[in-house]
Amino acid sequence: MLCADEKSQIQALDPTQPGLAIKPGRAGTMTHDYKRHGTTTLLAAMNTATGKVISLCQQRHRHKEWIRFLRLIGDATPAGKQIHIIAGNYATHKHAKVRNWLDRHRRFHVHFTPTSSSWGGREGTAPSTGCGAASSAACWSSSPPSTTT
Repeated sequence: MLCADEKSQIQALDPTQPGLAIKPGRAGTMTHDYKRHGTTTLLAAMNTATGKVISLCQQRHRHKEWIRFLRLIGDATPAGKQIHIIAGNYATHKHAKVRNWLDRHRRFHVHFTPTSSSWGGREGTAPSTGCGAASSAACWSSSPPSTTT
């Protein structure tokens, strides 16, 4: 069972100069200015049994990117295992091309949260967990990374 969510419009920033390292008696520093590299969207899915997070950063979040993320989940899951995904009730997740893809990939079972509901438990931390792995203190001089932690 995977709980999936997305965080859109994450700013991809690169500091203009390196910060000073931590030394005894002095905290680490970072510059106040940065270079913008646009925004990114983080797609993340957390295995509720193991806590393993599968994440992917994309320039946009359309049905094409959601299908790309589903493929990544499929690649990261042992063959023959059924994949149940709890996802937000977002139009991209229900696009006709996504439904067609799911019809052809029968091991995927997507369950949607009710409209306007919020995550109630630890699955709501999946995007922030993925953000920590993919974006925390990251310098993105090109595209943000894809990660599986």
